[in-house]
Amino acid sequence: MDSADLASAVSPRSCDLPPRGISAQAAGGSLADVVKLTLFLTDLSHFPKANEIMQQYVAAPYPARSTVGVASLPRGAQFEVEATMVLS
Repeated sequence: MDSADLASAVSPRSCDLPPRGISAQAAGGSLADVVKLTLFLTDLSHFPKANEIMQQYVAAPYPARSTVGVASLPRGAQFEVEATMVLS
């Protein structure tokens, strides 16, 4: 799979950042309250595209971030995000 394939497999419509935004709002915050993101990728060569997609949802200054290469993700996903949010 190349970056173009990742873009279609992990489009902004299908990645899990919009649901994270909904979860953040339900908790009384927003994606602006995220202090740490962990990206899980089935192919680390797709990091640049995953990063580009993430930047569509999370504004600078960007939260701390780590990236983990994994063998597979649920439902055949190529990219998953875990977010840690701090509410005041």
